[in-house]
This record gives sequence, C-alpha cells and structure tokens, in this order.
Amino acid sequence: MTESYSKTLGHARYEAHWVHQTRLVQLTACGQLPCAEGFAQFEMRSERVSPPLWNFVFFIAKPWQSGLKMFEHSVVMVNSSGTDTVIVHDASGMNEVPIRSRAAPAADPVTGFVVQARFPAPRSGHCGCVIVPSDALLPAHYYRAFGPARHDDCAAFVAEHQSGAGPVLAGGEIPWPLLA
Repeated sequence: MTESYSKTLGHARYEAHWVHQTRLVQLTACGQLPCAEGFAQFEMRSERVSPPLWNFVFFIAKPWQSGLKMFEHSVVMVNSSGTDTVIVHDASGMNEVPIRSRAAPAADPVTGFVVQARFPAPRSGHCGCVIVPSDALLPAHYYRAFGPARHDDCAAFVAEHQSGAGPVLAGGEIPWPLLA
C-alpha cells in the first residue's frame, strides 16, 4: 500500500540563535506531530527578504493513524540585514521569533579544564597537548591526558609531561607519520 501525504500548517515552539560570530541564524522548531506517520519542516516563503520568511508545515500520511510523534527541525539561514527577529507563519498565525545570542558557557574555574593530547601517544609523556574547557569538542585524533582540573593544574601537567616528540602542529596538518 502506498502512502500519500497531505500538507497543512503546523505549530511548534520556535527558537532562533545566531551561529557563532557570523551572519547565520539557526531557526529550530520543537513539538508533537498529531500522527505516527508524518513529518514537520520549514518551507521558505516566496518573498525575497532578509532574513527569509518561513511557513511551518506538517506532512500528514494518509491513511491517518492517530498517535503522537515528537519532532525537532532546524534550518540555517543568512541574515544579512541584521534584524533581531525571524517571522514564521503557522496554524496559529504569524510568529515573530527573537534571535538570541548563544553565549558559550564559561568554564568552571575550579574543575572546568582538561588536557587533551594527540594520538599516537609516545612511549612516555604526551604529544601536542592543549588545554581546553572540559566540555569542548576536539577532533578524534585527541585523547584526554589529564583532568578535569583547574587551569593552573593543567598547565603544570603539560609542563611536566609534554614529551619532546615535536612541536604542536598547526591546524590541518596530519598528526601521525605517513605510512609508506
């Protein structure tokens, strides 16, 4: 049996955040679909304005099976005008969503830092150590060598355990020797 979908205006809770220090804005909708089969999404309206105007729609499967399905849907857009709101049209009408800044949480000064080192680990010490907040995301070729601890303790660990295996590589360089 093939399913067909009908499109209707939906409703959700909306949030908009600036993406880092750029002109990009991430618009997110969270809520519940009224059926088990279906999906929710933003559709850009035809008006050519910045930031774009959006319709928030549900695609409901036919035949209908009642049930609730949680969703979260996001889009990223350019906001070259610098306005502080995004407009979303949904089943409840026009919604002005304020754009908030996503401030990075400050590291806990007591135990908020870790020492990450580069793979492959040398036989003694650690290579390419960096001190970062404990919740920071790093590339997969780093491992946790020490922490969480205070920044001063992490700096003392690096000074004591950094191996002489070479300088810290600049970003984008391969941290392991090429195999011949």
